[in-house]
Amino acid sequence: MRRIGIPVVLALAGVALAGTGNPATAHDPLMVGVDCWNEIGSALCDAVPIGGTGTYISYDWSVEERPTLSSSPTSSYQLYGSNPQLSSYCTAGYHVTVTVLVKDSQGATAVGNSGFTC
Repeated sequence: MRRIGIPVVLALAGVALAGTGNPATAHDPLMVGVDCWNEIGSALCDAVPIGGTGTYISYDWSVEERPTLSSSPTSSYQLYGSNPQLSSYCTAGYHVTVTVLVKDSQGATAVGNSGFTC
């Protein structure tokens, strides 16, 4: 499996917490990175939120595929819920953009994304 994308590395007080139900660090702004790996025809992405207040309660994912970076998407879909990980099929050779919106228990939100060629 080949690692794709550039993970967002954030150092806030040396603490990085991810996953549903994990406590957020008080008084730090909510931020999120997306780390994706892919093989031909499939991809796996992790949301990596840090900061915020309370717990991370939702992860809303959006996926778009397009033949080239400058073309319109040929397919797209959304997944809503509490899963910090996305597993998806993708069309070999197409450019894929994955975006996640994370919300903490106090209502703060942050968006992260990653792009790769399937």
